[in-house]
Amino acid sequence: MIDDAGFITAPVSGALQPEFRGLVEEVVNRLTLRLGDALHSIYLYGSVAQGRALPGVSDLDVCLILKRPPTEAENRVIAGIDECRGRYPGVACKTDVDVGTLADALAPENLYSWGYWLRHHCRCIYGDDLSVRFPPFRPSKHIALALNGDVMTVLEKYIADLNKEETGIQRRLLRRAAARRLVRATNILRGDNDADWPDTLEEYANRFRRRYPCRAADIDYFVRESRNPGNDTRDFITRLRQFMTWLGGCCADIRYNPAPHSLTDSDPQ
Repeated sequence: MIDDAGFITAPVSGALQPEFRGLVEEVVNRLTLRLGDALHSIYLYGSVAQGRALPGVSDLDVCLILKRPPTEAENRVIAGIDECRGRYPGVACKTDVDVGTLADALAPENLYSWGYWLRHHCRCIYGDDLSVRFPPFRPSKHIALALNGDVMTVLEKYIADLNKEETGIQRRLLRRAAARRLVRATNILRGDNDADWPDTLEEYANRFRRRYPCRAADIDYFVRESRNPGNDTRDFITRLRQFMTWLGGCCADIRYNPAPHSLTDSDPQ
């Protein structure tokens, strides 16, 4: 979304939705207690940060900035943060955590990635708010590429995890996350002078439909998967790969290096 001056809008301020306050406080308390001096700041992003989350449907998206790279023990603390949901059943579907270092967040070469992300997507809930160090950004293809240049590698990881995962619930979560990532990544197809900036998944999809009406059925499928994944994972992977191939052919600035059939980590939504 764009404000009257032509800048991309920032997350809303004010109190969090009442349904999510207890869980957010639990997450902050655990992280501050167990990470100690290594922790610089904590942020929310996504629907909870924007004040439009749905209890039992939305994820809790958290971004951590550390003063240095995490130790193995600190990585275990971060990986276990989803346990906080156990005290607040029916609030968040899952918890995703992005982690960065202070040096990376402030590096000039990361202006269009970390700088944009902190300024326009992250809502500080603990520590020194880095978002105020960056000026507001205008819509730019540089930002879209900085955020999505690795989308092919990320989607390959999702495919590898889907091939390994046997639990139906986990497969649905992976498909939902992969579909959301793909829909958002279509922003890399924007023109250099485009002045709009999508925010919700439907806005990304509408933008794509207007530009590629012959591919509307494809984007409709992935929007449905982002909300209510179906049962045919084989078909999902096939359609995902087909769209990835088409997208890679449209944009030479993204890196498409198909990975082996087994990879480990997944990208946060």
